[in-house]
Amino acid sequence: SIIDATAIDHLAEHDIPGMSVAIVQQGQIKYMRGFGHQDVAGDQWYSAQTINRLASVSKAIGGVLLLKLADQDKIDPAALTRDYAAELPDHHQHTLEQLASNRGGVGHYSQLGIGTVYTQFDTALEASALFWDNELLSTPGTSYSYSTHGYTLLGAGIEGATDQAIDDLLYNELGSGLGLTTLKAEDRSVANEFRTTLYNTSNFEAIPDNISWKILGGGIEASTYDLIRFSEMLMDGQILSSESLETLWTVPDP
Repeated sequence: SIIDATAIDHLAEHDIPGMSVAIVQQGQIKYMRGFGHQDVAGDQWYSAQTINRLASVSKAIGGVLLLKLADQDKIDPAALTRDYAAELPDHHQHTLEQLASNRGGVGHYSQLGIGTVYTQFDTALEASALFWDNELLSTPGTSYSYSTHGYTLLGAGIEGATDQAIDDLLYNELGSGLGLTTLKAEDRSVANEFRTTLYNTSNFEAIPDNISWKILGGGIEASTYDLIRFSEMLMDGQILSSESLETLWTVPDP
């Protein structure tokens, strides 16, 4: 098919070990296939069940989690993050919805670094202490400033509101809670035969870094199959109320 050809061309053009593709249309999965290898040395083929790091797609899932908890009256997105995470220093005068829309004034990698490469953090609040003393880049709500670290702070606020660690809450609400068993915070201490090997840009196997410090900002994993089912369920109104869906699709001001 033209999709097969496009995927194979993409694989070759960008010289990547493997990839998976899935297409959902009007609530039905129309296409699902893997190309290349999830583990080159082990000759394991890529499939739509292969588990990938979602990188910053995690942020979109984090935003959905916030609104789902709001639908359950467990959290107020318009509240200050410090209302739920009082440990944050006083200058963190952002709201949860400002963090979720990258309008919390929090720095990104160039200002705050990459967190840590090897340390395991059990909570987002614990990870937030890595950078919470740094000043904000701007007054919250006044400008757009993309920030992975802002989503760690969002996780800390969510933990305070629910009294659950962010990895457990994510899995209970959006992973196993929706029947999407591969959608979870990455934890490489638990082996999974479907998890892809990591490669650097030269296609050499890479030593995995520990991304527990940035779960909602870039620390979630899932198969393409579960990610596309999540998307279909979201659009079909199975995860959020109609009001929250409208909020999700509305571009914030500024």
